[in-house]
Amino acid sequence: RVESRMAAAREPEEGPPSAERDVPEMYWLDVPEQFAGQCDVRQYNYMLANERYTRVLKLFFEPSAVPPAVEEAFLTMSVNYKLPDEVINVMIHYIRVNDLDWKRKYLDAIAAHVAGKRIRTFEHAVAYFRGTAQGRNGAGGPSVAADAPTERIMRP
Repeated sequence: RVESRMAAAREPEEGPPSAERDVPEMYWLDVPEQFAGQCDVRQYNYMLANERYTRVLKLFFEPSAVPPAVEEAFLTMSVNYKLPDEVINVMIHYIRVNDLDWKRKYLDAIAAHVAGKRIRTFEHAVAYFRGTAQGRNGAGGPSVAADAPTERIMRP
């Protein structure tokens, strides 16, 4: 049953594509070291805002395959929590650049919290995870005010 959902998530979505869009500069995330020289900051953020999470997840794990438990955890985020790809992609970025755990229970806890906060856009996700990163660094608790980010780039 999980395998059929995973296969469906891997297939391209049918129907009209969603409108692609640029990300306002104040919400740009830094390009991680692993992508340095492959894309600039605008291209990287465009990818995060517009690509399916399955493609972004594969890019972050290249040249290895995405571990099955990680793939299943992100499928759960997409199917059960109905998190948009752009939100999941910001989460993938946040986990990688902050060298956080890829264990399923940890990923599920983050996803449940994001879903509970009703984070549905790239910009809101960036603002939320910036607040979370600041909280981890002793700069206060998470902030989800999408209209008032406190910094231009996410710092580990």
